[in-house]
Amino acid sequence: MNDVYEQMRPVTLTFRDPAAEAHFRSATLPLLRWHGRVATLVGVLVYLMFGVLDPYYIPAELHADVWTIRGLGIVVTLLLMSLSWTRWYETLGSWCLMLTGATAGLGLLGIFWILPPNALEYYYAGLILLSFYTFNFSGTRFVLALGCNVMLLVVYNVLFVYLQERPRDVWLSHNLHLFSAGILGGTAATWPSTASVSCSWCAATSRVTAARRAMRPCTIHSRVCPIGCCCSIACPMR
Repeated sequence: MNDVYEQMRPVTLTFRDPAAEAHFRSATLPLLRWHGRVATLVGVLVYLMFGVLDPYYIPAELHADVWTIRGLGIVVTLLLMSLSWTRWYETLGSWCLMLTGATAGLGLLGIFWILPPNALEYYYAGLILLSFYTFNFSGTRFVLALGCNVMLLVVYNVLFVYLQERPRDVWLSHNLHLFSAGILGGTAATWPSTASVSCSWCAATSRVTAARRAMRPCTIHSRVCPIGCCCSIACPMR
């Protein structure tokens, strides 16, 4: 397993060998498509559930604006999900999943901008949930999830520390919670998880390749292919 880790870049968790990275992406593409669709739909459901709080903490005159922002975010998210049925998803899949999280985060920040100061306390936890979503559930690459969370943290501080000048105790508390969520979501879960998937795939591929090379040629063929297996469907290792 240590040999497998040595084949990967420590930050991006991609294979150092471009051919191995391309093979890994191609082999895991069907799973990425399926997982991305499920994660997007679950994320949209949770995003909508925050609307349950609106009648209690948001003035009635702001309801239409809040739902407009939510609706735009959901439309963009579903458009990104629709790309999973196209050939472009092979190269843009992880970016689409990252942009799904970024869209939801920017939508939340847009809602925060128009919320009364006392209502923000009941909604900002959505950013913490989003941090775990992008790191642990969306399926995007680690480095993209990290970039998304850093971007949202920077935008939050620009909007509410420098532009709106919210009370110091409020934004300081929020920053501490958001930063902690990033640490837990990123270093404690996503890095080992992503590395484990890559290593498991690499180890399994290596075992299959070794088994094929060690396999005797099939008696019905005289020519053996380069990986050690005959080129017939009759071969059990085909």
